[in-house]
Order: sequence, then structure tokens, then C-alpha cells
Amino acid sequence: MSMPENQCPHSDMHFNVHHQAFHDSNLHYLEITGKCKICGKQAEFRGMPIGLSPGQPTMAADGLEVRIPWFGEDEEPIGPMISALVGQVVS
Repeated sequence: MSMPENQCPHSDMHFNVHHQAFHDSNLHYLEITGKCKICGKQAEFRGMPIGLSPGQPTMAADGLEVRIPWFGEDEEPIGPMISALVGQVVS
């Protein structure tokens, strides 16, 4: 299958990883965004629920950011933990 002439191969991607921490909790998130250095288009992520959850990776509603929760090895969650996924709110 050939690629259209005007379609970028996105072979030079730049990804940003931002660390986000919540006060009064040991919950941390990595927020990941990406952009092609050739054409300038942003990476669009798929396949994850929309929202924010300490129990699973999620993404922004527009698909342009992934949020990955993390804790230290062998740590249990400390402090308030609230999930907000599209279509449901779980605390």
C-alpha cells in the first residue's frame, strides 16, 4: 500500500512528558503529548477512556494528551483518590 504524496510519514516525532503530582496524595501522573517536527501535526492517541483515573491510563477528550498514573514500587495509594471518566464518576 503506497502513501499519498502529501501525507507526512511522521518519522521525526517529538514527545513531551510532564510530571504532575497531587498535594496530600502520593499519586503522580505522566502527561504525554507529541508533535511531528516535519509537518507540525500533533499526535492523536486512541484506545483509552477519556478522563482521569488513578487506576488506569486515560486520555484527554481531544485525544492529544495521555495521562499515565504511577506510584512508587510497592506503595499503596495515600490520600483522596477520585476518578473522573466520561460517563461515570467514581471515588
